[in-house]
Amino acid sequence: MVKAVVDAMLDENRCSCSNCIGVAENAIHEVFLTMDMMVDVFGEMNPSVIFELQKYHPKSYQSFLKHKSEFILCAIKANLERGLKEELYRADINMDVLSRYRLESMFIPFNPDFQISLNKKFTLLEIEEQIILNFLFGLVTAKGYKLAMKYLDKKKLG
Repeated sequence: MVKAVVDAMLDENRCSCSNCIGVAENAIHEVFLTMDMMVDVFGEMNPSVIFELQKYHPKSYQSFLKHKSEFILCAIKANLERGLKEELYRADINMDVLSRYRLESMFIPFNPDFQISLNKKFTLLEIEEQIILNFLFGLVTAKGYKLAMKYLDKKKLG
């Protein structure tokens, strides 16, 4: 039963991500749409869910790992490629290193030690948003910076 629920959630995540990619005006807009999508995903999620999957439901955890290493990693690489083509991301980035870094950084907040070190003062969503914005602003060109600030200002107002 747990595996069926996890698989359904992963399917929903694939659909939501694909939708964000499809409607995004550009690579940076895609990142901000993904952040909006994360409100639904992380809003009620317990940070220990991945640890518990790994410990108590290994088949479900394997499904999650496959989704992470295949779908999410490919989506990150595609976003980096798109941002390079649109001249929104710096041309000197190492796509392999940064896509893997971004993938792994997404899951730092789920580490129980990380949560403890922050005294559980922040939600998953608040932590993820900080990580994403830091990553994004490290990638952007001057043109990308202006666009990212536009979306960030819109996000703060909305």
